[in-house]
Amino acid sequence: MVSLNKKTAIILIHGMGEQRPMNALKSFVKSVWLDDDRVSKGKSNQVWSKPDHISESFELRRLTTGQNTAGKRQDFFEFYWAHLMHGTELVDIIDWVKMLLWRPSKDIPKNLHKEYIALFIVVGILGALALVAAAGLFFSGKVALTAVALASVLLAFIKSRVLLPVVGDAARYLSPTPRNVARRTAIRAAGLSLVKRLHDSGKYDRIIIVGHSLGSVIGYDLMRYYWSEIVKDVIPDDDQKTAFDDLLREVELSSKTVTEHPGNEAAYLKFRQLQNTLWREIAKINNRKDNPVWLISDFVTMGSPLAHGNVLLAATLVGFKQQKRMRELPTVPPYLEHLNPPKFTYDSNGKTYQHHAALFSCTRWTNIYFPVDWVVGGDAVGGPVRKIFGNGIRDVAVHTSRQYGLASHNFYWSRYNEDKLGADSVRSYISALRRALNLLDEDEVALWGELADKAKTEGGDFSPRPKYEKPD
Repeated sequence: MVSLNKKTAIILIHGMGEQRPMNALKSFVKSVWLDDDRVSKGKSNQVWSKPDHISESFELRRLTTGQNTAGKRQDFFEFYWAHLMHGTELVDIIDWVKMLLWRPSKDIPKNLHKEYIALFIVVGILGALALVAAAGLFFSGKVALTAVALASVLLAFIKSRVLLPVVGDAARYLSPTPRNVARRTAIRAAGLSLVKRLHDSGKYDRIIIVGHSLGSVIGYDLMRYYWSEIVKDVIPDDDQKTAFDDLLREVELSSKTVTEHPGNEAAYLKFRQLQNTLWREIAKINNRKDNPVWLISDFVTMGSPLAHGNVLLAATLVGFKQQKRMRELPTVPPYLEHLNPPKFTYDSNGKTYQHHAALFSCTRWTNIYFPVDWVVGGDAVGGPVRKIFGNGIRDVAVHTSRQYGLASHNFYWSRYNEDKLGADSVRSYISALRRALNLLDEDEVALWGELADKAKTEGGDFSPRPKYEKPD
């Protein structure tokens, strides 16, 4: 077990839109800490807002807790990036949407056909409104002028409240055009600075990165860039080398089994346990400033666009697969080189190194999503990511009765229906989030297995067990 003298750091990365600093973090902490008696001992006042000297922002605070029921304290941080995404213009969105729509049909996944139809309809409606608004140049009369005025007002509202502040964030971060590179770089640099400072502070022995919506893509980028910087330092002392190398071999063999046999649940669970075992060993390695080089035990995503990564991160489906093979996009398990046996490690000067996309050898990824139903039901932004990024991911489908289950993208830690379902209901999205964070650092298999057993008695359709599919 990790030291009780140090704390756990949780980084929440917000999603799209004109977010206000600390709003998301305060409601998040309320759901996963203040209202969770199992973790916080029922002491609802045991959270303090303290100056945040790590994120280098005067707008942010650090929310720190008392000891949880395992004797550990937590510090919650928000990686706030909305102020770095500025200067968005309508042309940025048009170019991005045009790029998405002008894909050959063979490069549109079957599971996105309904969403693409909806996108064409939305673009058509906006185009019709634009034509009506422009008609004022050619027509006169009260009816025509009224229609023009209404269309103009509606377009202005959609542009100022939806397109530029919300869709514009996705368009600019997910599209590496020259206009967007500076914004993407600024966000990543600020995020990397936060991650490095937390590692170098010496105050923490575990870090959890939580990303909602576009924040999950940012979190994924921060992890892969930081891992590539420190991977050469993930080398134990000589007296630990043999045991550490044996553990790496075991993780590689487990990775091979999970990759080649996606329906083998026992192999999947073993891989998840080995990830955590390897993380605990890596967390002891102090090869930089006498502090551990990699403390990120878990990556938790909610409503993540990475579910559509094969469309959003590459121009073609073949190109997306190639990016994974070339180690540009880390997978779970890590991409295995075609050796005998397959490996994600290599030997150099008598030492064994992991390759620069092997971060998920030691970091678990849990993805929570509201299943989409005809675009408007559930969360069309998110979805399962196992099929896209690998069979070692835990996909968890959850449900809500808020707004009749429609447009659920912003409800992942909302307390709306806890009174109806109960905080530990098998259908509760908050229960899933708490288990994904695992602030008590419990055995993951037992933690989720308990929920699966409870589902049988409650008759819920919450499914913590992975859905096995052949990966892309």
